[in-house]
Amino acid sequence: MLGNQVIVKPGLRLTYANLVRKPYVDPRLSVTYVASKKWRINLAWGKYHQFITRSSVLDEQGNYKYLWTVCDNLEVPVLSAEHYVAGTSFNLSGFTFSMEAYFKNTNGLTRFIRSEAHDIQDIFSGRSQSYGVDVMLKQDVQLHSFWVSYSLSKTEELFTYFLNGKYRRAPQDQCHELKLAGSLNFDPFFFSADYVYGSGFPDFVYSQQTGSESTTYHKTYSRLDVSVVYKFLNRKLKGEAGLSVLNVLNRQNFKLENFERIPAGQTSTINIYAEAIPFTPTLFLKIYL
Repeated sequence: MLGNQVIVKPGLRLTYANLVRKPYVDPRLSVTYVASKKWRINLAWGKYHQFITRSSVLDEQGNYKYLWTVCDNLEVPVLSAEHYVAGTSFNLSGFTFSMEAYFKNTNGLTRFIRSEAHDIQDIFSGRSQSYGVDVMLKQDVQLHSFWVSYSLSKTEELFTYFLNGKYRRAPQDQCHELKLAGSLNFDPFFFSADYVYGSGFPDFVYSQQTGSESTTYHKTYSRLDVSVVYKFLNRKLKGEAGLSVLNVLNRQNFKLENFERIPAGQTSTINIYAEAIPFTPTLFLKIYL
């Protein structure tokens, strides 16, 4: 701590990877400026390595599949990333506001591609960059709490097989996400609800011959979940019982890994969507022993 207002936390992580027989050093640093009892400003920086990677597999039709692979630093490089974060938070009488901006770059991405049409069957390396802003508001009212959060972000990737040599939106890039949540405490009854809205993911039809691409967007993600819990803790038999309902409105949501494109003749394809989470009610009973 530097004085009463500046808190500095340095860190260092040392990892020895047996498979690649090499040590990795990850320095990290965070600085907090305590402007007052209610207001703080935070800065953070760090380097990170990961030795198991989630590699993507791209097939002839442009479908993405994912598999976990151990990094050997030969065909599958060790993932390395650098993070920069700046944020602020404010607290006053049960009200909390926080905002955080970030920039993250990652090297060592791996993609397996097999395309007979373009005579490609190889492993390609790549890198990505993500940047955005997260905002959160929370209000406590007696024993009840309410939240709203919003994320604005962009994730781009660049692989060695991109003929134009430019970054493009990554398959998992989602520009907007809004979350609303609330919990009501009427002990012994507890009620909660949360709603998530997310904008669509990009879908690229990419030409290996020209390096050009056309973009469409999958439909948005929208889900409402609710639950009610009754806790009986002041009896000989203690526990809780409740009902939870996922996807109350039964929206047919799309998630990145639930999509597949299949051929339908010589010049066209059909897009197949699988439901992420359908309307799912669940009754539960917990007994504390």
